[in-house]
Order: sequence, then C-alpha cells, then structure tokens
Amino acid sequence: MPPVFTPLNDDLTINYGIIPAYAKFLADSGIKSVLVGGTTGEHMSLSVADRKKVIDAWVAVAKTTGLHIQVQVGGAPLADVTELVRFLGKKKIIDTKDLIISGVFSHLLLQKHNSTTEDVEL
Repeated sequence: MPPVFTPLNDDLTINYGIIPAYAKFLADSGIKSVLVGGTTGEHMSLSVADRKKVIDAWVAVAKTTGLHIQVQVGGAPLADVTELVRFLGKKKIIDTKDLIISGVFSHLLLQKHNSTTEDVEL
C-alpha cells in the first residue's frame, strides 16, 4: 500500500483538483489501497482543517475508483490527533483498523481495538 503525497500548487496551496486523476492513475496501475497522510511527511505539516479536506477528497474518489483508504492521523499536538479521529468517527468512513496513529499518547486514543471510530472513547 503506497503512501500518497499531498499535491501542491506552485503557491504551495493544496491542489485538490488533481486528486481524482491521481487516484485513477493509481487504481488503473493495479493499486488497491492507499495511505493518506502517511510516510511522505507533508500531512503533519498541514493544518487539521486542510488534513480533513485531503481525507475527504480521497474518500470521495475511493467511491469511484474502488481504492481502499487508510489514514494516518498522528501528529505532535494530541488535540489535533483527537480531532481527526473524531472527524473520521462522525463520518463513519474509516474503521479503526484503517487508522495509523503515531505519537507518544496514541495508545490512549483507541480504547476498542476492532471497533469503528464512532465507538472510540476520547
């Protein structure tokens, strides 16, 4: 499962418009699953609001490409990580097994290991 990069415009704003073509290219190349915000590093440099928009963009294209989406929600501020987990839980779009949470307090965020994010007690 490859980590996907966050596409940027020349002015360093996020290029959401290219994500559908990027996802189609990956799916057409035989990729079945992608890691949004993973090891490429730039995701944790973005604001939580921008991270949510990137996640939404990938979830939207997953519906048309069949890609399985995993999301890295870790970060330095624990409050940001908590907010992203709650965001995904409210949308009921990602299972906790599809979350990658890095950081010192990550074990505190997932109280039920095989539950959906709506069941996460924060």
